[in-house]
Amino acid sequence: MSATARVENIKPEKIEAVKQIKEMLRDGKAFYLIDFKGWNVAEITKLRRDLKNNDARMRVVKNTLLRIALKDEELYRDEMAPFLEGPTALVVTYKDEIQPLKLINDYIKETSKGNIKAVFIGDTLYHGDAIKQLVKLPSIEQLRGQVVGAFAAPMYGLVFALSGLLRNLVNVLEQIKEKKGE
Repeated sequence: MSATARVENIKPEKIEAVKQIKEMLRDGKAFYLIDFKGWNVAEITKLRRDLKNNDARMRVVKNTLLRIALKDEELYRDEMAPFLEGPTALVVTYKDEIQPLKLINDYIKETSKGNIKAVFIGDTLYHGDAIKQLVKLPSIEQLRGQVVGAFAAPMYGLVFALSGLLRNLVNVLEQIKEKKGE
């Protein structure tokens, strides 16, 4: 069978599915490959809703179509092959790379079902123990709070010190006023 004949035999819904997966990947900051084995429809629906509230999207995908989309977007690496076996859900994050991962990890612990197969952030593929380390990282919002706190602490100290000096000056002026008033 020639390549042309093979392309003509591809179903339009598969072409559309690859196109949608590529759009998800193109717009995302990071993506995860999740084994959702054992989850029922209600559990998947709940997780999808929670992910949507955290600026992430989940889609159950066929591994072959995902592999095609990854290759088309130049994201595929040979070391991904073992993670593209069995049931796979693709989760793409659009703002925070870590918070949705924490949400999924908590969900897996809660249900005792499923597994995070791999995480792709930037140009790096994480799996195994590296995922456990990623889950321990603070979210973007937590990091922002820490940075603001680190910048604000010295300013608060300065304001407190200056206000102390002003209070002392006022006390001295009050004492001078009292002495002159006598």
